Parts: sequence; C-alpha cells; structure tokens
Amino acid sequence: MSGHANERGRRKSSGDLHSDARDLAPTESSRVTRPPAALPPHRLEALLTLATQLRADQGTRELCRDFVRGIARQLPGLGVAVVVPRVGVVEGVEPSGASLGAEASPTRPFPQLPYERVVPIGTHATTLRLGSDGPETAEEEHFLLRAADLLESFLEQARTFEAIERHERDLADLRSRVIQTEKLAALGQLAAGIMHELNNPLTSIVAYADQLQRNSDSLPPESSERLARIEEAAERVLDLSRDVVGYARPAGSIPAPVPVAQVVNRALSFCEHELSECSITVDAQVPASGLLVSGFSGPLTQVFVNLFTNAAHAMRERGGTLRVRATRTKQTIIVDVSDDGVGMESNELTRIFEPFYTTKESGRGSGLGLFIVRNIIDAHGGLLEPTSTPGVGTTFRITLPPAADPE
Repeated sequence: MSGHANERGRRKSSGDLHSDARDLAPTESSRVTRPPAALPPHRLEALLTLATQLRADQGTRELCRDFVRGIARQLPGLGVAVVVPRVGVVEGVEPSGASLGAEASPTRPFPQLPYERVVPIGTHATTLRLGSDGPETAEEEHFLLRAADLLESFLEQARTFEAIERHERDLADLRSRVIQTEKLAALGQLAAGIMHELNNPLTSIVAYADQLQRNSDSLPPESSERLARIEEAAERVLDLSRDVVGYARPAGSIPAPVPVAQVVNRALSFCEHELSECSITVDAQVPASGLLVSGFSGPLTQVFVNLFTNAAHAMRERGGTLRVRATRTKQTIIVDVSDDGVGMESNELTRIFEPFYTTKESGRGSGLGLFIVRNIIDAHGGLLEPTSTPGVGTTFRITLPPAADPE
C-alpha cells in the first residue's frame, strides 16, 4: 500500500477514534483537520532525526522504546505508548515524561487524559496510543501519521531480524545435536566391531570350559563349580556380543516374522546395567511363542531399548518397577511398557514426539529417541500411544499388526 493510501486509511480511523474521545469527554470539542500537503521543515528534520536513531536489528522492544522516547521529545505534553497484541504495552511515556508502569492497561494506557487516539501500525494489530488534553493540530497529526509509517517499516525489519536470529539459533542447535548423534552412531559401530572381535576368544573359552566340565570327575567339587560359572558367564557375554552385532547390522529390505519376546529380551539385556543402577525391578510378562510381528528385529529392538532407557531415567531418583505386558487380540499385538516414574504434564506429553524436544537434564538425551521410535512404529504399520500422570508414572502402548506364524 502506498504512503498516501495508508494515510487515508489512518485518517478514517482517526475520525472514528476522535468520536471515541468525544464519548470520553462530551463537553470538549473534537475537531479533525486535514493534514497539510507537506511537513514543515522542522517536523521533517525531526522525522529524519528519529529515523537515524532507530535500529531494526536491536529487537522489537528496544525499537519501540527509542521510537516512543523520540516522539515524546518532539511532542512534549503528549502521552505516547506502543501496544503489541498478547504482550501489552511494550513501551510508554506519560505526558510528564515518566515511563508507564508494567500495570498500564493496553486498552486505555492514559485513563487520566480526556483525549486518547489509536493509530494502527501495520497488519499485526500493533497500535500507537496517544493521550492528550485536547486534539492535536493538523501539523501534529500529519507528523504522527508519518512517524507511524516509519515505525511500521522498522517493525517489519525488526521482525525479520528476530526471525533470522531465531532460525540461526535453531540451526546451530540442530547442527550440534546432529554431530552428537553421529558421534554416538560411530561409537555404536565401534562397539559392534569390538564385540565381533571378542567372539573368537569367548567361543574358545566356552568350548574349553565345556570340555573340562566333561572331564571334571577327577577335579575337586569346588573346581567343577567354578568351571560351570566360567562357562555360564562366557556364554552370557557371547550371547550379548551376538545381540549387539545383530542389532548394529543394517535392517534388510524384506520384513520377516519377528518374535516379540526376542526383541523385548534383547532390549532388556542391553539395558540391564542401566536398570540395575537405578534400582529398578523388571516385571516382564511376554509369552515366548505365539506373538509374531512382521518387521525388522534391529529397529524393533531399538524401540524397546529407548522406552526402557526412558523409564530408567524417569525412576532414577526413587527406583520402581518396569512392567512389560504383551497380549494378542484377533487383529493386533499390544505391548504396554509402564514405569513408576515422575510422569509428565499434559503439555509435555503433547510434545514428546517432536524432534530434539526432551524433558531430561542436559547431557542425558538428544530429544530424538521418541521421534525415531514413533517413526519405526509407523513404518511397521503400528501405533504408539503414551499416557502419563505426574508423580505416578507413564505407559507407552505399542499396537502392531501380527505376522503369520511361519509354521
């Protein structure tokens, strides 16, 4: 919109606002004069000076502060305020020169003055509020309209600067989180390689221990028992090694029947140290057979690793019980993962699947876990539904379509 069209719109609104002023002070005459064709030299110079004092890159609040003070210097005895929707009075000055307090009303910042005028600024419902003992002259009105145009232009630039700064901060945060995620991925691959290298000596330990056990008749009973413990511990580490290598292996392209018990037990073995460290009891009731889903073992294991880890963090302070329940209906397989943790408020629950959103303290989570978990469940044609009560705990219900039993 051109400056002339803008000014005509403001003149029309100013007439309505003068009518409001007459209602406020019916005994006072209210006159609307047509602004002159051009500003007098001293007003034009004041406007140019104001333009040089304003900076769009300093933020909306600081910009409004400098603008209000500049207008107050040019028109002493006038109350000036800028009001922003959902924020209120951003900056205001009384006719005496004193700043408006935070309690100033955004609808009537100058209730003690008989004339109060509202000038719209741009399309964001921001307004310039002016209070005085009487209506301004045509020269003052023209100056104010031009000043309002100036503020509108600077506010648009300020909003652009703020949006750019916000996006740059978000981008920097995203970059740091991606770097951290890549470091964790590289660490996982390194761990998988180490576990693979451990397989050979572990296999030898298990084989030799088994051979010695078969010839343990000549050994003392305590030595035989120690051999049994060595074999049991080595087999346990070997199983964990195979699980880690299988988990790290990229998923195939063709889904296959995956036993729910297998992925749950594998995830529990991965999280065993974390759960034990937090004094958490595990109560898992997952049938060993009859619960098959069509998908990929690695990503499904990742789902439960993340849910179990989150549950451990939620119960870190006071301990509790991690409950896993798996059942089957005619058309779905349902797995509930529940904890006795701190729970979440409803506003947190609505955001937990947003990327990089986390309720954990710094360094304990990237905010990507549940975002990835939901994507995995979606890719398997399932649903992930959280419920939570602050101070009581959280439950994640996973609903997946069953796979045909290969038998």
